[in-house]
Amino acid sequence: MKKLLLGLALAGVASANATVLTFSDKDVIFADLNSGTPSYSGTFEIDVYDGDGPDGSGYNPLAPNYSLYSATVGFNFTTGANQSYDLEFELGDGPEGFSGSALGTTFAVGGAVGAIAFGDLAADGQLGYTVTWLSGPGFTLDTASLVATAVPDGGSTVMLLGSTLMGMAALARRKK
Repeated sequence: MKKLLLGLALAGVASANATVLTFSDKDVIFADLNSGTPSYSGTFEIDVYDGDGPDGSGYNPLAPNYSLYSATVGFNFTTGANQSYDLEFELGDGPEGFSGSALGTTFAVGGAVGAIAFGDLAADGQLGYTVTWLSGPGFTLDTASLVATAVPDGGSTVMLLGSTLMGMAALARRKK
């Protein structure tokens, strides 16, 4: 029994050394949004390596060794008076938070701005977005960015399975 507890403790310590991986995509846009051209659409692609991946590659949704944990979308605007505004939206924690939905509406640029994300970031590493001018003076959408973090599995699933099997074997031995 002491060997079982020692093995579980060592397995827990070994799996505690997980490193957070960061994937990002930044779109440089400079699109004027106003009543004549009210919206801009684009796609964030963290599945394509563009120099900011952790290991020389982009996010791979089929890789079994890590999964997305959190993601943030940001937009940078400039008004006609050269005032700059940054808006950020959290997409949520855990894979269930990465399906697209309305990000929000704000009045930070002197009028209303709508932002919508659509797609499933965890499924394919891509997330579409649309930024829409809703009212007030026009503005320039300068950049759009996405930063997503993934947490490596670190063998914790295998450790839990092994621990369960060892516990069941120990219980079976006791019952005999």
